Amino acid sequence: MKHQKHAIYAAALWGLVQGAESEKEEADIARAFAAYLHTRRLEGLVPKIQKELTNIEQKKKGIVAADVVSATALADAEKEEVVRAIAALVKKDSANVDARFAVDDSLIGGLAVRTPEMIIDGTVRTKLEKLKKQLTA
Repeated sequence: MKHQKHAIYAAALWGLVQGAESEKEEADIARAFAAYLHTRRLEGLVPKIQKELTNIEQKKKGIVAADVVSATALADAEKEEVVRAIAALVKKDSANVDARFAVDDSLIGGLAVRTPEMIIDGTVRTKLEKLKKQLTA
């Protein structure tokens, strides 16, 4: 798996903070880390580092974060079904799936699911793009 800078920085910060013996020490580590990012002009990585830290924390707790994007808004029953399907795929109880739902009408139909470990793209847009490539190849 190719590691990206933000994931490496997040893992390093997580490890440092876990070794802290007090909240003050955690705050000092966070300030030093922020200063390091600033001197290296890497402030743009902060949102990705924050997201990765959340993923690390959730993984430690046995929670799987999933971003679900659909072409239209899903009903509550459909959302529950999607959560159960994700839970089955990652072999977790559905109570341990933290799904965030969004709508993108450019998908035409279907949905896409992204977790830290996998991406499932079942959108009509992607299927049409693949078909177009096959026909023009």
